[in-house]
Amino acid sequence: MKNQTICLQLEKALKLKGYSANTVDTYVSHIKQFMDYCKEDIRVITSEDVHEYLLYLLEDRGLSASYVNTAISAIKFMLNRYDINISISRVKKEKKLPNILSQEEVGKILM
Repeated sequence: MKNQTICLQLEKALKLKGYSANTVDTYVSHIKQFMDYCKEDIRVITSEDVHEYLLYLLEDRGLSASYVNTAISAIKFMLNRYDINISISRVKKEKKLPNILSQEEVGKILM
């Protein structure tokens, strides 16, 4: 099945489910990137293909956990449409500590 056809079908399905225009665009973009990476027919995608792609996003491209989790949502939506059940775990988000102001910086703000 051609990528363009899959993306058009995905777009229609997302719209029928009531997803926002922004979400539709984001999911379709993620699926295009995923299919370009895998170069496989969607009906023969394996869990290994998905996991390799997610590692590529995290390690090679250095993308955030939020970005990768959105890609996971898009991939899961697409795979469910083709009755392909693959277990995909979400990426744990980084917990960043807030920047703490020094006493000097606080003093400058209060003045």
